[in-house]
Amino acid sequence: MAAVGENCKALKKLSCASCVFGIKGINAVVSRCQGLEELSVKRLHGAHDGKEVVGSGTTSVTFFCLKEINDTLEKIGNLHATLVDVHLEKIQVSDMGLVGLSKCLSLDTLHIVKTAECSNVGLNLIAENCRMLRKLHVDGWRTNRIGDDGLISVVKHCINLQELALIGIYLTSSSL
Repeated sequence: MAAVGENCKALKKLSCASCVFGIKGINAVVSRCQGLEELSVKRLHGAHDGKEVVGSGTTSVTFFCLKEINDTLEKIGNLHATLVDVHLEKIQVSDMGLVGLSKCLSLDTLHIVKTAECSNVGLNLIAENCRMLRKLHVDGWRTNRIGDDGLISVVKHCINLQELALIGIYLTSSSL
């Protein structure tokens, strides 16, 4: 994967699915492609020690999609403060991961899909810090962890919100 990065320095978009080279392989490419803007990683199967973060070698990424992988996002805001578009689907991310994402003050679009450990706490932090948010999609997977408190915070803080999709979220008349 390092050779791909060495020979494709002008790479703008990297999309990997069902690969066995793991996070180290992804990072070997992105650390050499400083103009990389879009990174989409789905179903990585390689070994992962929990210490490395996907995409830790670049600061130019503005679109980030993670699907069906286990990853730590606590450091993501420090590494990618310029992120504007993040899609998280079927990954083990908790409110601590959303704490990291809440450092991405330019965040425009966020998809939290089937991430069972996310709750109102994490969504509140996103809403309070990512005030540029225009698109928010939340699939709570009927876990009852995201509800009125999270939605009220989004409405209160994200005044630029134009698109809101809520699936499997338990709301009452107080938030609606």
